[in-house]
Amino acid sequence: MLGDRYEHTGQIEDLGLTIKALRSAAQVTYDTCPDLVTYLSDLGYGLTIRYERTWEMKDPAEVIEVFRKVVQATPDTCPDLANYLTKPGVELTRRYERKGRTEDLDEAVQVSRRAVQTTADTSPDLATHFTNLGYRLVLRYERINKMDDLKEAMTLSRQAVEANYNNNSGSIASVGNLSRVLLYRYKRTKQTDHLEEAYHICRKAVQITPVDDPYHGKWLCNLAHILTERYEHTRQRKDLEVAIWWSRKSIHASFDGDVDLRAQYNNLGTMLVTRYEQTWQLSDLEEAIRISRRAINATPDDHPYLVGQLKNLGAVLTSQYERIGCLEDLEEAIRVSRKAARITSALPLECISAASLTIRLMLKQEDYNNSYALCVEALDLLQLVCSRHLTLEDQQYVVSHFSGLATLACSLALQVRQPPFRALQLLEAGRSVIFDLIMDDRSNTSKLEVTDPTLCALHEELRLEINDPAESSQSQYVDEDVPTRRLKALKKLEKYASISGSIIVVNVTRLRSDAIVVSQAGFSLIPLPGLGAVQAQRWIDQEMTSASSSQRGEKNKKYREFLGWLWYEYVEPILTKLGYNVQSSPENLPRTWWIGTGLASSFPFHAARGFRADENDNTSSRVLSSYTTTIKALLHAKERVPASSPNEQLLNLLMVTMAHTPGEDDLPGVECKWSMVLDLLGSSVHVNKLDQPDSASVMRQIGDCHIAHFVCHGMSDLADPFQSGLLLQTNTTIPEKEILSVRKLCKQSLTHGEIAYLSACSTAENRAKQLLDEVVHVVNGFQVAGFRHVIGALWPSDDRVCVKVAKLFYIEICPNGVLEYTDRDVALALHKAVSVISTSDHYRTRPLHWAQYVHYGA
Repeated sequence: MLGDRYEHTGQIEDLGLTIKALRSAAQVTYDTCPDLVTYLSDLGYGLTIRYERTWEMKDPAEVIEVFRKVVQATPDTCPDLANYLTKPGVELTRRYERKGRTEDLDEAVQVSRRAVQTTADTSPDLATHFTNLGYRLVLRYERINKMDDLKEAMTLSRQAVEANYNNNSGSIASVGNLSRVLLYRYKRTKQTDHLEEAYHICRKAVQITPVDDPYHGKWLCNLAHILTERYEHTRQRKDLEVAIWWSRKSIHASFDGDVDLRAQYNNLGTMLVTRYEQTWQLSDLEEAIRISRRAINATPDDHPYLVGQLKNLGAVLTSQYERIGCLEDLEEAIRVSRKAARITSALPLECISAASLTIRLMLKQEDYNNSYALCVEALDLLQLVCSRHLTLEDQQYVVSHFSGLATLACSLALQVRQPPFRALQLLEAGRSVIFDLIMDDRSNTSKLEVTDPTLCALHEELRLEINDPAESSQSQYVDEDVPTRRLKALKKLEKYASISGSIIVVNVTRLRSDAIVVSQAGFSLIPLPGLGAVQAQRWIDQEMTSASSSQRGEKNKKYREFLGWLWYEYVEPILTKLGYNVQSSPENLPRTWWIGTGLASSFPFHAARGFRADENDNTSSRVLSSYTTTIKALLHAKERVPASSPNEQLLNLLMVTMAHTPGEDDLPGVECKWSMVLDLLGSSVHVNKLDQPDSASVMRQIGDCHIAHFVCHGMSDLADPFQSGLLLQTNTTIPEKEILSVRKLCKQSLTHGEIAYLSACSTAENRAKQLLDEVVHVVNGFQVAGFRHVIGALWPSDDRVCVKVAKLFYIEICPNGVLEYTDRDVALALHKAVSVISTSDHYRTRPLHWAQYVHYGA
């Protein structure tokens, strides 16, 4: 009766009395009583109604708990079970959207999935359950960036639209949700067919939704968002103007207190800024600021969605500062964007975007201390969001949002006088993150266990710390400072690392340029104040290594200038500071591993030289150069137990040749290279030759080999660097080109791999700008797969030079037909081979023929 009276009067007091009576009834009812489900479900609905009237957060918590009990008390065969599951799903989703708690969203997905599973295929409610599950999967995709969630949401949304074909009210939600999923799919893949379909589907949602329906304003807002994305792609001004018009209509169609209103304000503000950037109409900027403030005022301080509103206001104020020059605008932009970056309930990638804006603005004021602190916090988020539970594609997408962050953190650390070790820690924490996760899973400590049990135990401690899944709550993660604990564990490992030689890390950013040197003596810093990032960028932009035969002469001349600049500005000051002088014999050269980061990530330090009268003005006269992506990668290569000596067993050689590749130029020197390698290694190896193989055949054989030599084409993929690889062919009647990709190599965990010699183009090239810090290339793929040494090339070379370098290399490691070498011997063999070419009269002034050869590994 109390419930009936509330329905008649609408008095909240009557509803409160109803809830109290139902709560009492449920408490005194036995668990086995059939009335219990009725009391609990009525109580849950009553609490829901009160929450929608008062917005008290305590009600959803009780609703969730009540309906958990309802579900627990309801048999699986009950036809109402799916509806009972729907209610906690709704409330868990609401609480997630308000608090950002991932565990709420995971449970919402779980109960929504069960609702789908317990609903008959013929039920009219099935489409609603499809829509609900799809919506929640999109929310989860927003937070953890798993493409599988988005793909499943797409399938469910299409099923919902199909099932709702004759159900107008249900069709409104399902059609609108499908357009939203398609928009997310476009943002991730940049496939324009998804964007166009999203536009047409959203237009349909607007058309079938009554103007007084709460969804009407939401779909108008989505339509405006889609048109803005289309404008960004096509630059058609009409799309932007129509988007602004639809955005204004969406605001007018909404009511005060509508939870979607803040998003509509925010979207309009963003669109006005976009138009300002084209027209420079100050009125657009001023309105965008007013609209952005309105969006913020409509959002609670701890709301996850506040990050977007604050970030956008920061961006608008920045534009106004750059236009007018008012310092107050800059200071407010810093305040609001920094607040956005530190909203712990928000989406991590949104926080990263806000942090990047804040750091850029603080650097305008030369506020290095606060910039450094925020950079470290942002790197903490990287550890949170890039986990081994994501696919390689997902991990690439995540880390692309952190591009340049680790190198900037390193520069900022040095700028605020942090010790070199701390700066290096930040580089190690924020670079090659994906490969580090793979290496952690493959860590081989067999040698360490024998030679140094203490180091082995510490290494295992570090591995377990890094493998520990991130806490479910972002705030917990940041408070406990997990990255700091990991880096402390790495510091313990550092004092045991006995690397004979030096690791030179050259970091170049817009802020400063430095070399950090790691050796048995410790860590040292060599500032490079004369080295400008602007100069470095100019050299990079010239793309000197991509040259046709007609351009080769001019490009060689330009590249000699570049190598001279690299020698005098970078390498010579570093080596002189370290006391590395010219050596009379290559055997006396100290070992050095180079790591280029920031703008220096692709620089060939090993080939730097002056090309003046003094023939010793070069790197190769002073040090024996190798490369490594990170210090961790080098330790990973060194901890592997080397292959047995020839006296104990013959090593296995896998020779892969591709004289003809579908769609590529033939390689006429393949047989010559194969015969040359066989003649040199002779009876020192067991030979397994694969001619014109597919990738599956190579993968089956590579696990048993110690030395792998590939003679084939290589390719570097800009869009997806994990798809870079060596070109083979399919095992079909009409063969097609097939890629032995980095992605495939990463699935291998080889235990015998010693040397991989890649006689192929661009195997050490990393051209994906947003993933430069990940250092994804074919050479690194072979290292992660398990090879301790990899020989590769930074760009294509002359075929005759390839043959000669390979021949000289094998002569060095197999003198007198006996294959015998140490780790140093492998690097020295390539050094000597390239030196023969680079000092010859014919090639000395043609560095594009020999400077590309590099050694990675132990």
